[in-house]
Amino acid sequence: MQLKMEAFPAELPAVLSRFLSIVGMGKLKPRLDEIERHLNDTGWKVYAEDRLGLEVALLKTINYKKTTSRVQWPPRTPDHYRLYSFMFSIVSVYHHLSEKGKKRLSGYLNSCLDQEDGFGPLAFEMRFASFLMSSGFDVTFSDLEGIENFDFLACKGEYSIEVECKFVSQDIGRKIHQRKFHQLSEYLKPVLDEVIQVAKDGTLIKLELKDRLTANLEQLSPMREGIKEILKTGKETHTDSFSITMRKFSISDVPLSQGRQSSLVENLREFVKKNLDLENSNILLRAELASDAAIVIAVKSRKPDLVLERIYTKHLKAAADQLTGKRLGIACMHFADLSEEQLHIVAGGRSGLTETVYKTLKRRPRLYGIAVMVNGTVSEKRSSLLYAPAVTTESGPLYTFTNPFSSVDKHEEGLFGKIFNA
Repeated sequence: MQLKMEAFPAELPAVLSRFLSIVGMGKLKPRLDEIERHLNDTGWKVYAEDRLGLEVALLKTINYKKTTSRVQWPPRTPDHYRLYSFMFSIVSVYHHLSEKGKKRLSGYLNSCLDQEDGFGPLAFEMRFASFLMSSGFDVTFSDLEGIENFDFLACKGEYSIEVECKFVSQDIGRKIHQRKFHQLSEYLKPVLDEVIQVAKDGTLIKLELKDRLTANLEQLSPMREGIKEILKTGKETHTDSFSITMRKFSISDVPLSQGRQSSLVENLREFVKKNLDLENSNILLRAELASDAAIVIAVKSRKPDLVLERIYTKHLKAAADQLTGKRLGIACMHFADLSEEQLHIVAGGRSGLTETVYKTLKRRPRLYGIAVMVNGTVSEKRSSLLYAPAVTTESGPLYTFTNPFSSVDKHEEGLFGKIFNA
């Protein structure tokens, strides 16, 4: 299919209604209700907006429409823009799929609601497919239609390209997943709320795990009791599965501007990471400006994270294996937790990521290459024409790695430049 991937604000109410009917409210409503219940918790809110930005934007869009009968335009946040783009892509593509493809897309949307990254992976697929169509490619959704294992086939002129998209979350290969960490934070909240009332100055609690953090109460309960004990009596805990230690620090050393509670928390987070050797720890903070007291809980595993190893096995190797080898094939990776600046650092020179990419290309000659990208900048562009509407778009950095180990015909060299108009 080759669709016109442009939408107008006036279409948004109908697009929202159609999108909700495709997803169905059976699983979506409980998911949004859960998000709404937790948004008042600062730690969970940060997690939700970071990992479930599309769902948070959808919740706010639905609530706004209930009270105003409108869908807000211009978008409130970049995630609102991405949500609108995602909904439009889903509605447009759904209309042109076979009955089998429609059923599979609806099922895929529902399965996203069970995942820690929510709609993120599917939204990336749709965004890249939309980009290809807007660049003149005819796109067949091979996976949704049950034709092939790769995501889609993009055809333009003499080129037929197999495309597999991979969404790399910030949890990949890590012993402590963010959702489980925030579950631990909620579990510890009553203890911290009680102790902070009588606490003096700064207290750092180090919770070191034998392996990974789980959401199992049988694991969390002894940790909570150990943290409660050390805060009240100073007694450390050392077991086979975890240890809890404590040290004091002076909160007067933490820079504070304008005497704000939010400023204390923000500056405290930066201070403890930089000055208390906590760069690779997950940080839970509870601070009170009025009493100049703060409790910091740093959680880490004794075992190292395996980020690059998991990127290779779960994404790069898996992407290459899903291609048939009968045509040109590319893997497109979206890094959910990298900023534009961070992408320039890890992909623009020699790094563990680039070494992993070239390891994949060497071992999988069927790959023409790998493209790496992140979320970009959402901006509004106004035309010089008097009555022309403003256009809202997203643009960002992209790195491509052409496979030097594959035998590519001369006329196929520079394919990435043709795809991305580079």
